[in-house]
Amino acid sequence: MTTLTFESPEYESIAPSTPFERLLLARMEALEAKVGELQTLATSQAETIVAQAEQIANFNDRLSRTQGTVVGLEMAQDELEERFVKARPSTTPPGSVSAKTEGHIQHVKALLLHEQNHRLTVKFLGSRLGVSKRQAWNIVHRMEAEGVVNVIWDPHHKQRQLVELRQIIGTRSEM
Repeated sequence: MTTLTFESPEYESIAPSTPFERLLLARMEALEAKVGELQTLATSQAETIVAQAEQIANFNDRLSRTQGTVVGLEMAQDELEERFVKARPSTTPPGSVSAKTEGHIQHVKALLLHEQNHRLTVKFLGSRLGVSKRQAWNIVHRMEAEGVVNVIWDPHHKQRQLVELRQIIGTRSEM
């Protein structure tokens, strides 16, 4: 029986004879791909660290030239903050929804479907989702823009609004 080792460059040319060997070969290839991705990520992070170290050196240089005056310090800090904010990668692409927000949207849909008349207050949704009322409003506004829910006035209350599941055929409900 042929033994396969991860260090062996020949494992790519060996034809595995048993299902176990095929499984091992597939896992080794997946590990190699992951190692390559991690090496690329480490390289890019190292480049970022070098760039930030240069920015700090420039900041210290500007600080020493202004001899620590308050105006010079504020200008240097503002410039450094602007560079940092611009260099920071976005966590989600523009126009997309984060996984957490998507989970909240699915939870809101489930809560509205479970409710007898498919209407709930934003305060109740926020408490059930474990977020603030403002965050719940942001989620509801996103869902309203996507056409999933309607926001209507509560007929039994002067100021309160209700979140209502939009009808299945996609038409707006009667207010």
